[in-house]
Amino acid sequence: MIFENIKISDKKIYEYCTDKSIFFNLDENNLKKECLKNKDNEILFFIEGDSHTAQFVTAFNEINEINNLYYKHTYNYEFNTNILNNLSQKYKKIIYVTDVNDIKKLNIIKNEYVNLAKNINILFFNSTPNTLSKSMPFKCIVSQTDCSVIKQEDLQTRDLNNLFNELNIFQKLNNNRIKIFDSYNELCPGYSCKVYDKKNDIIYYRDKTHLTIEGAKLLTPSLKGFIYKVYLNPI
Repeated sequence: MIFENIKISDKKIYEYCTDKSIFFNLDENNLKKECLKNKDNEILFFIEGDSHTAQFVTAFNEINEINNLYYKHTYNYEFNTNILNNLSQKYKKIIYVTDVNDIKKLNIIKNEYVNLAKNINILFFNSTPNTLSKSMPFKCIVSQTDCSVIKQEDLQTRDLNNLFNELNIFQKLNNNRIKIFDSYNELCPGYSCKVYDKKNDIIYYRDKTHLTIEGAKLLTPSLKGFIYKVYLNPI
């Protein structure tokens, strides 16, 4: 995936939505217009994070039922409580979306959670499988060989079972406002996790830790169903 091609509507997020971006316009809420899709004041999906969160913007952007979408690129586990609380006065509900792939980031969010306005919910993506090396996807294409990684080995290497457990505990304590989209198992439901599928000519990863645009799009159907059930048409 070329990060520069990830978009909200037709605007490239790495051109307009980072701290290094120069050319952008702000709206009355101090949001970058180029990073915002806005149709009403109901539910805003506020996506914030580094490149491991940015890779999921593609799937969100393909869900037409989402009327309000914003992306803010951050580094070093930044969490913008003040921005969110200010926006909570405009929108009926805010869904704060971010990827969590280690305990450190989760703990920062847990500490800030108590300071959030009550109409702010959190949606966690629980990471993605990692390949064995940065060059693995490229080598698989060149050799035209099916490639995958063993799920259990990745889980153990990155101590993800502990992370998943802590996420689940946090959710159970705050079930009405905390939700988890199981991005990891959506991408890797079985024993092994695909990196390159020769038969369908799909490359899932651009490097060791990031999905290609094609890989991210594979999450769209399940993410759409999840969002519709949980936020857009809850029972």
